[in-house]
Amino acid sequence: MRYFDDANIRTQVNIEFANFSGRREDFDDADSLRDRSKMDAKSWWIVLGTHAPTLQKIALSYLDNHVLLLVVKEIGVPTLSYIL
Repeated sequence: MRYFDDANIRTQVNIEFANFSGRREDFDDADSLRDRSKMDAKSWWIVLGTHAPTLQKIALSYLDNHVLLLVVKEIGVPTLSYIL
């Protein structure tokens, strides 16, 4: 299963990911590079991920879900069905 069925959107996301992972385009500036190791991931994506809006949305959604799962695990809820 593909995350994006629309080929045009999938191509745009691939370009955004290539720029991010390759430290190209807007991701090659000093602030972006320095802050990757200085900021927590969510803050970094909120502040510096605006040049890749689709990738930013995915990252923030993943980070929010990851935190939710950690909280659920911490309070001892065995599945998410109890809080949905």
